[in-house]
Amino acid sequence: MLFRRKKISGQGCRENSKVELFTLKSFLRQFAACQKHDTFERLDRIPQPCLIMTGDDDPLVPPENSRILKEMIPQSRLEFFPDGNSAPQA
Repeated sequence: MLFRRKKISGQGCRENSKVELFTLKSFLRQFAACQKHDTFERLDRIPQPCLIMTGDDDPLVPPENSRILKEMIPQSRLEFFPDGNSAPQA
């Protein structure tokens, strides 16, 4: 089973009919990996400046999670990409 996402378009991109496809199996594997990963207690120990980039249309990692990261990492900056998801390179 394949999932379809929005058409790729935006500033600097030609609007076309390409769609991002991913299988249910790949979605579930990524979701399981996210559930097991936990470094929350150590975030405040990151001494380097951090740029947190996220899309406001991410099916795997809700934008609220990035806001939490911003609050937890001392020298961090948060940038949102409109209509973006967790694969900005696509």
